[in-house]
Amino acid sequence: MASTYRTKRYKIVEAYVEQLKGINGQSPYNSNLFNEVHGVTLFIDQLSQFPSVCVIAGDETRQYQPDGFKWRFLNMEIRIYVSDEEDPQEELALILEDVERVIDNNDVLTTMIV
Repeated sequence: MASTYRTKRYKIVEAYVEQLKGINGQSPYNSNLFNEVHGVTLFIDQLSQFPSVCVIAGDETRQYQPDGFKWRFLNMEIRIYVSDEEDPQEELALILEDVERVIDNNDVLTTMIV
């Protein structure tokens, strides 16, 4: 049986994956991810459609506070793969802007994880 904390980390990744799938090229977004957002590590040779985004949970650190309270911090890695022969840096910049917008708009995911 998976531990409760591992399950919560997985739910955080899945919540961001679902939110990133909403990047569809319509306002306010600059790019369209065509639902190519994954919650697992994929490498470029495993991808057939671009752009693709992978959201991966990393290490968790804890800060122990008085009265048994503790903060948990989860590092997350977001990999973005693009395939634009003319200007890949511009395509990546537009996607990063959209990803940042999603993260800023969903900085509290508690309603999605409960």
